[in-house]
Amino acid sequence: MQSTWNFIKNNKKTIFFTTSAIVGFIGLRKYFSNFEQQWQNSQSRNFVSEVRKKGTYFDDALNIGTNMANKQFGLLIKRLKEMFNIVKLLEQIKEAQSNNVSPSEQLKYYEELKIEIFTYIIAEIYSIAFLITYLRVQLSMISGVMYHENQINQSSTTTATVMSGGNLLKDTTSRYYMFIGLMKNFHQNGIEHLVDNVRILVKKSFKNLKITNQITLKDLLKNFNEIKLNWNESMERLIEENVLIVYRLERQSFNDNDESIDNNENLSNKNNKILNEYKACTKFIDEMIDITKLSDFRMVLENCIDIGYSNLFDFINECFIQFERQKQQSLSSLSTANKSMMEQRSFINPHQINILLIKLLPLIWQQVHNSDDDDNDGGHNKDNNQMINEFCEQEKHNRNALLVQYLLCSDSLTCFAANIYEAFCNEMPKCKTINQ
Repeated sequence: MQSTWNFIKNNKKTIFFTTSAIVGFIGLRKYFSNFEQQWQNSQSRNFVSEVRKKGTYFDDALNIGTNMANKQFGLLIKRLKEMFNIVKLLEQIKEAQSNNVSPSEQLKYYEELKIEIFTYIIAEIYSIAFLITYLRVQLSMISGVMYHENQINQSSTTTATVMSGGNLLKDTTSRYYMFIGLMKNFHQNGIEHLVDNVRILVKKSFKNLKITNQITLKDLLKNFNEIKLNWNESMERLIEENVLIVYRLERQSFNDNDESIDNNENLSNKNNKILNEYKACTKFIDEMIDITKLSDFRMVLENCIDIGYSNLFDFINECFIQFERQKQQSLSSLSTANKSMMEQRSFINPHQINILLIKLLPLIWQQVHNSDDDDNDGGHNKDNNQMINEFCEQEKHNRNALLVQYLLCSDSLTCFAANIYEAFCNEMPKCKTINQ
């Protein structure tokens, strides 16, 4: 005991400094550990916040695209009906029947009606598929650029730079409207290009299917598949032609404006702003054209078209069933409600139905007209909420409105749009960097 005390007494300074060093080391280690944990938590919060913010931009792009597609769908159907003379042909046929025109003349009207109706229902597929794909790609590009510019503004260290960036975003917002506004070219000229090419394929495919032939569901599906196959063989060329119609024509007007403005030596601030907006929009157009040349874009568009054909097959299937039900009702002599209800519920195999094509065409058009008639006004004199609510009600019984929703929810299209958005979040990319 005495020896221990003597050892402590003789080495008290060493023991004191050693103890202080150990306590200090433990304290510093705990302090740095807490500091590191706080820093990691802060970084995690920042990372999660950034991920959520990035996802919000893309979610907004999807929501805006959905609303725009719902609004433009009615305009698309209206534009399609304006391009066809189906109603006029039906009136001519009715007039010819009442005036006892020769059967050969009536058959000519029916042959033309055959081409017009089948061209119309197939052109709907391609028009809707192109519309939805264009909107998804354009809005993904815009959202990615907006997110990237927002990040640049947040990283600015001085207030002046931040203010300048804010004004830049405000000034260049109109370039986004210019870019989205190019869809008017699609409604004016792009749809017409699709219809013309579909009409050529329909004439070729239905050439040997006469109006007086007895046909089955299999016969029609065979012709539809032939049209789809012929289209897919020329898909790359048709996409390029349509893209040049929708985007290149507008781009030429931008270049013309650039030249007229550049020739003026006394440029005003307003003209400078317009010139910058045109150049920015032209850059968007160039990127859009590059994206449409990707094999992934073609694959996504083909998938959308396949969904449209599946929708069309179901529609034709229902037409055959509807015809058979009408036939059964006209031949039935049953009077009781129970027997009538049992007859309505009886199973009908559409593949066993044979029908004259001349009798099927009016039924097809009647179903198309009833399905699309509510969209004929294109949304005029209606506010946004009313249009969206009416669209949701119509899609329950409107095959094309339902097709729009299928395409908007397509996994392949959404993933492709997400890849484009991710690429544009960094900078204006080259097309090779966008992979699905």
